[in-house]
Amino acid sequence: MAHRFNHTHYQGLTAINTVEARVDWTGFLNTAPPHIFNKPESVKKPTVWFVNSMSDMFHEDARDDDIIAAFKIMNECKHHTFQVLTKRPSRMALKTSELGLKWTANIWAGTSIEEDKYTKPRVRELLKVPAKLRFVSAEPLLGPLPSLEVEKLDWLIVGGESGQENTVRAMDPSWVRDLLKRCRAGRTPFFLKQWGKFGEDGKKRSKGENGHLLDGVEIFEMPADAYDRLRANGRAPDPRWTRIPKRAMLTPAERLEASAVPYVAKGKATASDEDYFESYLRGDKDTYENPQRLRKLVSETDRERLETEARWEALLGREV
Repeated sequence: MAHRFNHTHYQGLTAINTVEARVDWTGFLNTAPPHIFNKPESVKKPTVWFVNSMSDMFHEDARDDDIIAAFKIMNECKHHTFQVLTKRPSRMALKTSELGLKWTANIWAGTSIEEDKYTKPRVRELLKVPAKLRFVSAEPLLGPLPSLEVEKLDWLIVGGESGQENTVRAMDPSWVRDLLKRCRAGRTPFFLKQWGKFGEDGKKRSKGENGHLLDGVEIFEMPADAYDRLRANGRAPDPRWTRIPKRAMLTPAERLEASAVPYVAKGKATASDEDYFESYLRGDKDTYENPQRLRKLVSETDRERLETEARWEALLGREV
């Protein structure tokens, strides 16, 4: 993408590889000019800024002064939300300590993971960063991620590769389903961003034609903290987004919904409704005689969400 832009601050970042007919990154690093670097200060409308769409703030050649200046802007522009994504979370953690960087609530920290060999070292370093929201961008997803402990993340974003025509690689739907299934179990919000150049059916098309549906379903989930922050700042999230609370934030009814597992009960129903829920959540599945009682305690709205969750469980092959 940088190769296609004619802006002066992109010059020298890419070069044409005539042998393999592709465009390669040169490894050089440019700093954005002041009118771009300082732009958030002049924008009054609450905005979500993807800080590193074609860069890495924690690149080895990134200057400390530039990192400090960027954080100063982000710290002061609290009406904005900033997504900071890096492939170098170890340097992000190091510079946070060395430079005293302040991760205010409007700054989200993320790392990219394309293959499982990067999973443990990058997540370990990401979790050292004191950001309120820490996420993984598995884009492009180039293989399964069995080592990814999704329950430790605040958000998982997944996407296929949409790069150069002759080198682009396909994302296997089984990798996506596996991550989704584990996110469901860990109550981690999941966002399927795109399939990229190869669709769910393995056919090559434009990324727009391939879309972002998994088994015909759109998955736009957002952490409750992020969702609530955007609403509070006057930037209502797109109606497609679903707010996903952390398990500790859930009401008993919501925790039941999150589990989407039938309650197998025996014995006598003598406890209060709240105790009944708590007993279920502790796993005391042989305490009460009426397996339908939990269902009756869920409102109609919650019931609809529960049915949606149940459809997902069925889709993923789990017993419901």
